[in-house]
Formats: sequence, C-alpha cells, structure tokens
Amino acid sequence: MSLNNKQQKTQAIIKAACHYFLQYGYNGATTDLIQKKAGVSKATLYNHFPTKESLFASVVNTQCKHFIEQVRAISLPDTHFSESLFRIGEAYLTLLLAPENQA
Repeated sequence: MSLNNKQQKTQAIIKAACHYFLQYGYNGATTDLIQKKAGVSKATLYNHFPTKESLFASVVNTQCKHFIEQVRAISLPDTHFSESLFRIGEAYLTLLLAPENQA
C-alpha cells in the first residue's frame, strides 16, 4: 500500500527529526534544520507538528513502535524464559545499533 502525500511528509519530518535529535540533542535540533532535511516548508512542519515537543513525542512513539514490532516478530513459543529475555534484548540492541539510530 502506498502512502499518500501527507503521510510521506509526516514520515520525512519524523525521519529528519530523529536524525537531528540523535545528532544534536533536543535543544540543538532546530526546526529549521529538520524542515530543510525533510524537504518541507516551515508551515508544513508546523501543520503536521504544532510544537517541537509534539514532534519529539512522535519520534519517541515511532521508535517505540519499531521496537514493539521487532519483539512481536520474535518466535517465543516453547522457549525458556531466559531465552525469551535474551531474544528481546537482542532485538533491542539491534534497534539501538541500527545505522539510522546512531548519533
């Protein structure tokens, strides 16, 4: 299923914001940097995310969803509890060490 234009812009903004939040931290990641990297106008950025705080919350929410998807994809039936914890930890490390999540 293809994304509509609004969804594509939202994803581009979140991806750009994630990049700059990781690289410069919350205070250093300016909306100017984010909107330029996302390829949208400042008006479009604020239309999608009225505040920097709401954008940051969306980035965190997106990252949490990715982690939950990875955990759900782990096959856990008939495994010992320690094996399940190991696999969940491995999924978490994979997410943390992904190139797009590196500062």
